[in-house]
Amino acid sequence: MKKLLFILLLFSTMVQAQFTISPGIIESQITGNPELVTNGGFDTATDWAVSGTFEISGGTMNGTLETLTFAQSFTTTDTFSYDVSFEIATITAGAIRIRVGAGTWSADYSTTGVKTVTLVSAGGIQGVTFGGRGGGFTGSIDNVSVKLQ
Repeated sequence: MKKLLFILLLFSTMVQAQFTISPGIIESQITGNPELVTNGGFDTATDWAVSGTFEISGGTMNGTLETLTFAQSFTTTDTFSYDVSFEIATITAGAIRIRVGAGTWSADYSTTGVKTVTLVSAGGIQGVTFGGRGGGFTGSIDNVSVKLQ
């Protein structure tokens, strides 16, 4: 029974599951991994560290990123994979890229639409960071989501 409880505890930590144990019966409900980003819809001008000329207004993150970034801190674990999605609502110049922790930067994105990528966290730095590429990025970002894979 102790081994079973340990396995259930380990499993529930990995997939965010809830278990009810009754004599002879084990019930589970897998709830999925929680959202790590707060205010990913940019409803308010909070929760994001912004540099350069970026600002939150009108429900999006807007402005120009050259070598500067905007970021949000939350707990990540090195070598773990994270599913990231975001929307480029508008773009007038350059490209944008993203990383989790100090992991490898994603590909450069230079067209509008929803982008999804799986990234590995590294380097002991926490959270998600967006950075400009290709001479910088001018446009607006919305609907940012990061979840443990």
